[in-house]
Amino acid sequence: MYKAEEKGHLFEKRDIPAADQPQMSVGDISSAGETDTDSIDGGKDVSADAKQSKLVSALSKQLEELETQGSNPFFKYAKFDGRTAGGQSTRKLEIFLAFLPPDQRAYPMTIIVTANARAQEVVGLVCWQYTEEGRKPDLKTVAGQIDPNDFLNKFSLHMAEDNGEIDTDFPPIVPTDLVSKYGLPGFTKFALVANAPVQPKAVVVTITVPNRGFNKFQVDSMTITMRELMDKVIKKRKMKVIQGLNYTLEKAGKSEAGKPIDLDSMLGSMNCLDFYLIRENSSRGDVESNVEEDQKMAESLLSHQYKSFHVSMVHKLRTNTEVQLGISGDKIEIDPLAVKGTARLFKPKAVTYDADSVAACDISEAKSNGKSVFRMTYLNGMDYKHHFFEAEHAVAQEIVEKVNNILELKFSTVRKEFVFSQERKALQKRDSIKRDSIKSGHHHH
Repeated sequence: MYKAEEKGHLFEKRDIPAADQPQMSVGDISSAGETDTDSIDGGKDVSADAKQSKLVSALSKQLEELETQGSNPFFKYAKFDGRTAGGQSTRKLEIFLAFLPPDQRAYPMTIIVTANARAQEVVGLVCWQYTEEGRKPDLKTVAGQIDPNDFLNKFSLHMAEDNGEIDTDFPPIVPTDLVSKYGLPGFTKFALVANAPVQPKAVVVTITVPNRGFNKFQVDSMTITMRELMDKVIKKRKMKVIQGLNYTLEKAGKSEAGKPIDLDSMLGSMNCLDFYLIRENSSRGDVESNVEEDQKMAESLLSHQYKSFHVSMVHKLRTNTEVQLGISGDKIEIDPLAVKGTARLFKPKAVTYDADSVAACDISEAKSNGKSVFRMTYLNGMDYKHHFFEAEHAVAQEIVEKVNNILELKFSTVRKEFVFSQERKALQKRDSIKRDSIKSGHHHH
């Protein structure tokens, strides 16, 4: 579903140079006003209601004009009014005002616009005429404080169906497009939508830690302080904060290197969503020698890379078979190795498990012969199933660590469920042990 408010940013800010804005005198405005009624009604039958409000608005308009000497803030768009455009080719447009209450929304406002008008100028002209006709609700209440030089991002113009519904197959009209490109030459219907006050969509902030990758955060409000964002990274990465060695943030641009920002300022004042986390008095290039953390980081990045191991698969009722166990961030493959010297006519098929279906992997027995048995638990339908493997102790250890690294990083639904069910079991066990010891406690004394 297409939402206008999410596209509020489609309107570019465009300053129209002062030279071509004929300042209109009051005389012009009232002369424009005189031709109002006949060209708008165009001889059509207008309900008494509408006539009534026309009269009222014409009256209140004249009063307003007398008071304010034409204080319509949108006057610079009046020159696109085709009713006073003397000889230029014009277009008649029906504009449905999507921000009006439902009962009024069905009646479009008719404007006559010069054929050279762009979408943003049509928006301006609608605002001008709307204000001129003293319509209610006034635009301030519709779109908040309006600056006539920068109000275009508050409204967008859409193609409309005959009943005023917005045609959601089309995005809003590009503000700089000529409106004459759209619709039928004689008659075109548009809808003017008031974009919701520009609520920044949840923005994504990226904070890079030199040589350690980056974190992305979704932020709902631009008023969050930079310190809060920095603390999120430190917390998420479990970084040690040492007395006297504080962290700070810099904007990501090259020219910003070495210029720490004020951590108490708000994200909205930064005009930037990418930052570097560095220690005070050190620069982006410095590699912090935090060996453990580097080691961890490297391992977890490597854990997603494919690696295969030669291990034995343990079967309950027959001898172990040799397999190649291939592990990557996406899947785990068990590929039986053909055994030399056996007249095997068939080689068992390889099986592959999606990494997201693996629930756990742990060492189940360390044998005295230097080998260990490890177990891989996976979800099959509704049940947890196991495979057991045997390998040299060090190999088994490496495999278990690699798989657990992947499980921890992906934390799939299967893994979550499994971890929670383990925790539940442990709690139940603890409780039942407590109960038993209380029961048996009476006999001992």
